[in-house]
Amino acid sequence: MENLFLESMIEKIIHSLQTLEGTVVEKDKSYDVSMRDWAWPQGVALFAMYQYYATKRDPALLKYLEDWFAEHFEAGLPPVDVNNTCPMLTLTYLYEETGNPEYKKHLDKWCDEIIAHFPRTEEGGFTHYIVTLPNEGQLWDDTLYMTVLFLARMGQLRKEPALQQESIRQFLVHIKYLTDTRTGLLFHGWDFNGRHNFAQARWARGNSWYTAGLVDYLSMTQLESGVEAYLFSTLEQQVKA
Repeated sequence: MENLFLESMIEKIIHSLQTLEGTVVEKDKSYDVSMRDWAWPQGVALFAMYQYYATKRDPALLKYLEDWFAEHFEAGLPPVDVNNTCPMLTLTYLYEETGNPEYKKHLDKWCDEIIAHFPRTEEGGFTHYIVTLPNEGQLWDDTLYMTVLFLARMGQLRKEPALQQESIRQFLVHIKYLTDTRTGLLFHGWDFNGRHNFAQARWARGNSWYTAGLVDYLSMTQLESGVEAYLFSTLEQQVKA
């Protein structure tokens, strides 16, 4: 009975995501959130849908995902930045599922753009680069979920160890500069320009990006035992905190 209730609730959530229309208000600005858009909110929703599809194998859910990407490919994709990379994570799995060559074309182009042109901070970390807000010299914990998971997946799809190693490097650089050693939580960001963690905010959503991102990262990658143990210990420390 409990499982039936859980299934019912999950399916309601999936339906709500597919028909998402709303407005998010943060501080002095507001913006619309809809599945018609392409950015991190849609990327998170798509990945949740795919993970549920992988469990239930519902053809209708797979069709929704395929149709969503087809519509956006026809309309034209946005510029490559951290937030706009998020939907590409789901596309890596859809490519494995369907073998659609159009998916591979878009995945390769996006990945190559990140490696060749993505701005970096000192020590090679990915700048939290947004087209409308470059954030020069800044590391944010959001980047790990939005961009680095995609890079790790592309290393697997293309059988390129260098991409996998780049994803490891990004986690290590971000952990180095964002960890608050007093609490075990992560600061939201680090600015190399002034060498500070902004307001030293241990942002709840930012910490959740790290928790969710690292859990998925550890499940989707095969790492050397030392690296895996290190990443798992940081996750354990953060979750306890």
